[in-house]
Amino acid sequence: RPLATGSPALNVEFFGAAQYQPSQLKELLEVKQQVVALNLNKMPVTDADLKTIGQFVNLRVLNVSFTNITGVGLAALNGLKELRELSLSGTKVQAAQLKQLADLPKLRLLTIWNTLIQQGEFALIQKQLSKVRVETGYTGDTTKLLLTPPVIENEEVIFKNDLSLKLKHYIKGATIRYTTDGTEPDSLNSPVYSKEVLLDKGFTLKARAFKNGWISSRTVEKTFFKSSIKPDSVFLATMANPDFLAEGATTLIDGQKGELNFKGGKWLGYKDRSMEAYLFFNKTINISTITVSMLIDTSRLIMPPKNIEVWAGETAGTVKLLKTLSSLQPVKKKGAYFTGYDFILNTQPVKCIKLVVKPLPVLPKRQQRKKGDKGWAFVDEVFLN
Repeated sequence: RPLATGSPALNVEFFGAAQYQPSQLKELLEVKQQVVALNLNKMPVTDADLKTIGQFVNLRVLNVSFTNITGVGLAALNGLKELRELSLSGTKVQAAQLKQLADLPKLRLLTIWNTLIQQGEFALIQKQLSKVRVETGYTGDTTKLLLTPPVIENEEVIFKNDLSLKLKHYIKGATIRYTTDGTEPDSLNSPVYSKEVLLDKGFTLKARAFKNGWISSRTVEKTFFKSSIKPDSVFLATMANPDFLAEGATTLIDGQKGELNFKGGKWLGYKDRSMEAYLFFNKTINISTITVSMLIDTSRLIMPPKNIEVWAGETAGTVKLLKTLSSLQPVKKKGAYFTGYDFILNTQPVKCIKLVVKPLPVLPKRQQRKKGDKGWAFVDEVFLN
């Protein structure tokens, strides 16, 4: 994105480690004169990628923290004569390798906490890079600081059979405690995370970090969905709003979660009519649970639905109503978040499922922008087990 309105200078940020490819960096070389800030934090960047980064000659800020860089190729950055700030925290760089940065004339800030560099080596590094402020992390023992939250390494939020929970923390000695029932983790009763946590049902993970002498971290949260049964076909009896059609009916069963950005192209949006969708199976399937995944963003008038109906039977013409779920409306405004509406069924043999999602017909008065405003309902996936 542009650094400022009307400016040719560009700030580039990468998200989603699983989607990162070195070729994406090379594609940016078409605008290499314009890129002044590059954030590759937590991407699987290697020493080989530094050769490409070294071609962004007007780069002023570079963040390659918590990447796979070992420090071997730092000399490739010597052409960055405009570089002011460089973050190498959480990498495998060693003290001797930082000599390669001595030829960067404008470098003024170097961040190297949580690397292989030992405490006794910091003074020598500062001497070699006399014009650079070297950030090495917190070393005091009298002030209580707030722990950073744990990192949830599981990128995929949909699983078929079971899921191995992957959490980590960058501060040595920090204990991660978690819950999967929606409650807040505490330092006494919540289970301690280990590498052997295997879960076989959909859940909302909440995790916090604790360490003696530190203030416990804020809670991080992520919802995971189990989907072990996939329909053979799907049909939308009512079309979504033309601005939010996503991929049509297949959006509901493609295994692709939407983003918190409702304009991301992966949501079916309804306001003036209900969503009516039919899921078909070539042979009779036993269904125990159905989860309808939705987006809530009250600031954008994307609200919990008035209700959701589940119908089932042998054919579309013979389905019968099994359950209706009405949802509570939020009392306070809250940022965008995902939620799943769960239907627990007495195991049903079915060949067709009909889902009806009814948007909120009138918004609460406190949220109406004009009298009679309706709420939006945004759906992206239906999970069957």
